[in-house]
Amino acid sequence: MQIYDIQNQVWDPISSNELVVINQQSIDRYPTFASISSDEPNIIFPESPRLFSPFPNPFNGRLTINFDVDFGLSAKISIYSINGIKVFSKKISNEDKNKGRIYWEPKNNFEENLSSGIYIVELSSEVFSASSKIMFIK
Repeated sequence: MQIYDIQNQVWDPISSNELVVINQQSIDRYPTFASISSDEPNIIFPESPRLFSPFPNPFNGRLTINFDVDFGLSAKISIYSINGIKVFSKKISNEDKNKGRIYWEPKNNFEENLSSGIYIVELSSEVFSASSKIMFIK
């Protein structure tokens, strides 16, 4: 739908989910920009990914790793030995994002038990990275 003003200038309305960037040289329109919406009144979408302190820490069984990751963002959890060797990696699925946590038992990606020691938990995405130190005690 076009709207005309008294000077015969053509104006187009801004559509829902559209981004309009106005600068001195041009006006750029992005009609299919991103949109996050929900019919649920109490859903809070994270503004940026966050990694919370894993618990219990120190641990000797299962570790809980809590996080907030936007559904449109690809992210993964990696665990490194204190020597910097990656011992575990898992892509965060939409189901994991919905729960806001994953559980980890001290095993590598080949299901081999790991030794006691200090490890680093890292949450990473294309735009963000955070880490936390954990201690595994047998």
